[in-house]
This record gives sequence, structure tokens and C-alpha cells, in this order.
Amino acid sequence: MRSKNTIKFFLVVILQIIILIGLLIYHIGKTKGRKIFLRVGSVDPLSPIRGRYISLYYPDISSIEIYKFDYSSVKIGDVVYVKLQKVNKIWKIKKDSKISKKKPKGGIYIKGIVEFCRYSRVRLKYGIESYFIPEEYAKEFKWGKENYVEVSIDENGTAALVKLYIDGRPFP
Repeated sequence: MRSKNTIKFFLVVILQIIILIGLLIYHIGKTKGRKIFLRVGSVDPLSPIRGRYISLYYPDISSIEIYKFDYSSVKIGDVVYVKLQKVNKIWKIKKDSKISKKKPKGGIYIKGIVEFCRYSRVRLKYGIESYFIPEEYAKEFKWGKENYVEVSIDENGTAALVKLYIDGRPFP
């Protein structure tokens, strides 16, 4: 009986170690990728359901005209790659480029998923649409005029949100 309990104990310990290693790898990925800044549009600051997570919207890369895709049958769930270019400090969709299902061979790009298609517009999400605000800052949170986020993009185009900036200053 004692050996079964010992085995269970060690399995729980090993599972916890695996989880910690996974978190470490995730955070290392956030620091290793290429850092870019994306403009954030104003969205309701706090969700009553999700608590202190704010919803983020990227006006320069989230809602895109269908003619900017290199294929015609855009479907919900399609994984696509969006080439980016730096305009001043903020990165936007690269001028005259097409959004593709194929991973680009070079340049800076972000991987997205088609969330929905309506008429001539397609909405993409990138996995960076929410940001946690610590409890001590949540009540004082409000959008400014110049809002953007720092994002780390790895070699596969996967984005990780690093920091939120309100009126050009890091928050919190």
C-alpha cells in the first residue's frame, strides 16, 4: 500500500515539474522573439465576466478587406500570415502585400486565425487579444489617446503580448 502512495506522490511531483518547465519555455519565448509595437484600439476596459482582463483590438491588422488575401475562399478557422512593416514606431500590414496561408520566406510577419468573414471584410485574431491588469491598477485604468502594445513575434509568426502602453507610457 505504501509503494502505491509513493508512486502517486512522485507522479504528482513530476507533473508539477513538467508544468513549471512549460511555463519557463513560454516566458523564454516571449523574450527571444522580435519585439514590435502594435496600435491598440479602445475597447471596453474590463470584462465583468472575465474580471481584470481587458479585451484588445488591433485596428491596423485585425479587420482586413477581403481583396488583401491571396486566395478567394477565405473560411473561418483558416491560419494565415500577415506581413508587417514599420511605420514610425508602430507596425502595420505591409503595403501592397497579400495575406496568405503560406508562411513567408522572410521579413516580419504575424500568424493569425480567421475569426469571421462578413461582406468584404475579414476579422483576424492573433492570440494577443486580452491583457491582465493587476488588481491594484484595475480601478484606475482608462484608455488614453496613444495606446499600443509591445509584442514578441517568434520565427513562426506566433505573437506573445509583452507590455501595454497607455499614452506612450508602460502600464502598469
